[in-house]
Amino acid sequence: HSSKSKSFVFSLRQRCVGHPRSRCFLWISGCHAMQSENGDSSADKDVTDALDAFNRGECVVLADGQGGCSLVLAAQHATAERLAFVIRHSAGIVCAAMEEERLEGFGMHPACSSGSSSSYVAVDWTPGCTTGVSAKDRAATLRALCDSSNSASSFKRPGHTFPVCVSKNGVLKNAARPEAAYDLCRLAKLQPVAALAEMMREDGEPATGDDAIAFCRQHSLNLLTVERLAVYRRGKTDGVASAGAVAETKSRMWIDDIKAECSLHVYSTSDPKVEIVAVVKGDLTDQEGVPARIHSECFTGDVLASQRCDCGQQLHRFLKIMNEEPNGVLLYIRGQEGRGIGLLAKIRAYKLQDEGHDTVDANLKLGLPVDTRTYDDALGCLRHLGVKSVRLFTNNPEKMRALQPITKEVVALASVPCERNIGYLKTKRERLNHRTVLETFKLPELSLDTSQLRVGIVYTTWNQYYVDELRGHAESELQRAGAKAVKMAVPGACELISGARAMLRQQKPDAVIVIGVLIRGSSDLYDATCTAVMTGLTELNASQDTPIVLGLLMCHDEDQAHERSHGANNPAKAWAETALHMAGISRSGEASSPNAKAVPPPPAPYPQK
Repeated sequence: HSSKSKSFVFSLRQRCVGHPRSRCFLWISGCHAMQSENGDSSADKDVTDALDAFNRGECVVLADGQGGCSLVLAAQHATAERLAFVIRHSAGIVCAAMEEERLEGFGMHPACSSGSSSSYVAVDWTPGCTTGVSAKDRAATLRALCDSSNSASSFKRPGHTFPVCVSKNGVLKNAARPEAAYDLCRLAKLQPVAALAEMMREDGEPATGDDAIAFCRQHSLNLLTVERLAVYRRGKTDGVASAGAVAETKSRMWIDDIKAECSLHVYSTSDPKVEIVAVVKGDLTDQEGVPARIHSECFTGDVLASQRCDCGQQLHRFLKIMNEEPNGVLLYIRGQEGRGIGLLAKIRAYKLQDEGHDTVDANLKLGLPVDTRTYDDALGCLRHLGVKSVRLFTNNPEKMRALQPITKEVVALASVPCERNIGYLKTKRERLNHRTVLETFKLPELSLDTSQLRVGIVYTTWNQYYVDELRGHAESELQRAGAKAVKMAVPGACELISGARAMLRQQKPDAVIVIGVLIRGSSDLYDATCTAVMTGLTELNASQDTPIVLGLLMCHDEDQAHERSHGANNPAKAWAETALHMAGISRSGEASSPNAKAVPPPPAPYPQK
C-alpha cells in the first residue's frame, strides 16, 4: 500500500498439507479486517477458532501491535504437560491475568508500593506443592487462582506465578495481551483467569511476528492479534453485553414483590464505578414487548423510603408490575446515585434544597452537572439477555432515547406526590422534561358501612378467559370492602343491556358493574357492536337511579385484551371502587333526606309486573 499512515493487520488462512489446523499468515499494512466470501469478518473466524482452542485446553499465541507475542492458556485447563510446553518456549515467567476483585479476595497486593503497577507479588499454591517452581506446581497455582473460595493463607509469597491485574473491560479498555487473554477466558465461558508467558527465541531474544507465524505452523496452534479481538468485541454480544458492559455472574433470586423465582445478572461497565444488576423474571430470549425498567440507584429512596423523591415507590411499583406479567426485567444501575453525583454530593444538594433551591439549581450551585448518567450499557445488557423489544416503564426522556432501538412502547409510571416531594416532581417535569404523571386522584371517603351494600355484576361468557380475570379482580375488591356481590352471566356483549335490566329488576342492587371484552379481530361488526352496547348501557344508566359502571374493554386484538385484563393495569379494581362509591352516594342521599319531597320516578326502563 502506498500510504504509510495506516497500519493494520489481517491474516490469510491456508490449510497446510499434513497439518489440518495449521495456518499461514501474511502481514500486510494498509488494510482493515478482511471480509470472507459470505460477508463475515475474518476477525470473527480468528477469534472463534481461538475460543475453540481455549475450550479444548490448548495454547493460543497472542500478538500485539508492538511486535510482542505470548503463549496464553485458560488457567483452569493448566496441567504439568501444558505448563512445561509454555515454560520451554518462553522466558519462563508465567503470569496469571485476572481482575482486581479476585486479586484482593486472595489478599494479594501490587509489587510496587505505590499501587500504580498492574504487576502483583508472585505467589505459590501451598497445599500439595513443593518449591512452586516446577511445571506441576505452577499449574496447581493457576488452577487454584480459578477458585475464588480459596483462602489467602493458602498462597505463599513470594512465589513463582506472577499475578497481573487487568481491566474488567478487557481490550476495549487496554489493548494489551493480558487483557486479551482475560477476554478469551470470559468469551469462552471459562473462569476469568488466563496464564500467559512472553515467547522467546532459542537465542534468548523476544519472538517476533515472523517467529510466531513459524511457531504456530510448527505446533498447529492458533494465532490471534489483540486488534482482531478488539474488533470482535466491539461487534459481538456473546458474553459481552456492549462495548462497555460485560456479563460477570448470575444467580437465582427470590424477591418479596415477585412471587415467581427470578434470576440476578451482574454486569460491569465502561465506568469502573458503575455496575448494572438485572433482575429477570421468566424467559426473555427473542421475546417482544418485555416489561422493562432502568432504575438508577437511590439509597435514600430505595432503602430508606425517603419522601423527598419518588424513586422507592417507582422501584416497587415496577416490581409489582413484573409480578403480574409472565416475564420482565429490571436494570438496577449501581453508581448513579443522585443522577450520578454520588451520595455525599446528593446530601449536600439536599441541604441547598432545604434552603429553597430546586433539585436542578442545587447541583449547579455545588458546581456539579445536573445529570451525568448514560444508559448505552443498559441497552447492551438487554440485548445480551436476548430481548427483542421492550415495553419501557419510565418517565425519563434520556432512557427513552437510549433504548429507542428496541422499544415497542413507552409506559409512564405514575408518582404519588406528598407535601415533601411535590416540588421535586414538578421540577423533573418542568425543567428535566420528564413525563412525570402525578397520581393525585382519590375517591372521597364515605362514612357509609360498605358491608350494607349489594353490587350486581353482569358479565359475558364470550371471551371468557379475559372476562373471568376482570370479574375476579372486581369480586376481590368487593369482598375486601365487605360488600355482597350478586352475579349474572349473559352470552355476549349485546346481551349486557338486557342482563343489566334483569339484574336491576330481580336483585335490586345498590350498583351494577357490567363486564365484557370486545375484540376487533377481523369482524366487520366490531364498531357497530361497540356503539350499540355503549349507547344502550348509557341510556339505561340515565333512565333510572341505580348506578351502572361500564366495565367494557374494547381491544384491537387478543394480545391487547390479554395485556389489559391479565396485566398490571387491570382496571376491574377501579370499577369495583367506583361502584361502591356511587352506591354509597346513592344511599347517603336517601338517608340524609328522610323528609324530602319524593321525586317522581323516571320512566320505567322495562315493563313492571
